[in-house]
Amino acid sequence: MLVRLFGENYGVFRDRFELDLEATGLPSDDDHGFFEVEIEGEKDPLRLLRLAAIYGPNGSGKSTLIRAAHALHDLVVNSAPNRQAGQPIREYYPFLLDEATKRSPVMLGCEVVVDHRVMEYRIRFDGAVILSERLIDNSGPKEKVWFDRTSPKVVHLGEHLEGKISVDLASVTRANAAVISSAALLGQEPLQNVFDGLCDSLRALYAFVPNTVANYSLELWTSDPKFREWAVNRLLIPADIGIEKVSVESVEVPEEIKDQLSKAMPSLDVPLKGYQVDFYHNGVDGEYPLSLETQSTGTHKMLALAGPWYDVVSNGYTVFVDELSSSLHPTLLKALLESFNASKDAPPSQIIFTVHDPTPLEDVLRRDQVYFTEKDSCGRASLFSLADFNERNVSNLRKRYLEGRYGAVPNLAGFDL
Repeated sequence: MLVRLFGENYGVFRDRFELDLEATGLPSDDDHGFFEVEIEGEKDPLRLLRLAAIYGPNGSGKSTLIRAAHALHDLVVNSAPNRQAGQPIREYYPFLLDEATKRSPVMLGCEVVVDHRVMEYRIRFDGAVILSERLIDNSGPKEKVWFDRTSPKVVHLGEHLEGKISVDLASVTRANAAVISSAALLGQEPLQNVFDGLCDSLRALYAFVPNTVANYSLELWTSDPKFREWAVNRLLIPADIGIEKVSVESVEVPEEIKDQLSKAMPSLDVPLKGYQVDFYHNGVDGEYPLSLETQSTGTHKMLALAGPWYDVVSNGYTVFVDELSSSLHPTLLKALLESFNASKDAPPSQIIFTVHDPTPLEDVLRRDQVYFTEKDSCGRASLFSLADFNERNVSNLRKRYLEGRYGAVPNLAGFDL
């Protein structure tokens, strides 16, 4: 469960940015839109938001925020097992419109809840090496250091790290890999739960390619009866797109296609599968099966979205989604978000998403669930919350946003010749 995502000198964010998912407890809010987590050493539970919507003009930093979460996830999960010594750090993405920052280190970090503790992880790196890395327990009145990496090859273990580390983390961690990634790869139990918590709190999905269905959702369809029932009865039928049932069957990929893919991607070592998908629609004389190719882009996206959405709801994940509203009718988007933005007693899970559609501003999102991005004249982006605006009893947030009351809207000069 994610508490905060923050960083500095990353993408269009030259200066520090911070996405805070702690509910602010505005007086007008009721018990929806957040869940509570007991924290060790704290009297009151921590209230975390279920949703966060990022609004702003094109190119203002919305997708960069998703990319930051993905980069941090990639450093934690993949830098040790998948990066050889001397390879560049591909997550390095500094602010390029300033001579002072275009070659400077990037810093990314987050706070996540693990075993009723608030664990802060941050990492600082350039294109070649990890310069520093730190894991801290922020539960209670005083921070407790678990490990502190002060240079590419120097790692100090803190006295608060519980359990024994059986390897010298400094010697087994390459200069371009994260300590937490190496520790998980080598089965270091004291850091495993934190590693898992970071993985589950930083998942990212990008906008779905039109007319393409995610194989992950289709694989779930063939293997998980509970998912099939949920996807049809809770997603496709309520969407009122005329679909009564869906048939998905695995089919063999022709050998000539396997050979072509093998030549194009020699490192591909996953089994190749194809799927025959039929959608059954109500017609004049009963149900008619229609192929995947006949379905709309919105239907493709809903089917692709079904698997990840089900995962988030079922497993308590936190996921970042770019362009969630793309190809979805505003009413359907609103219904999806309302179903997720449940009371505090529902199972915990979180979705952070970029969006242009202002419909969710109408009675779906809490004020502290709305964030904006905008750029200044020098290309520097900023991230700020609707809750930062000192307003009382304000209605029609959608209208006020489109009027530019909060910024984060395009400044149009006209398109005439």
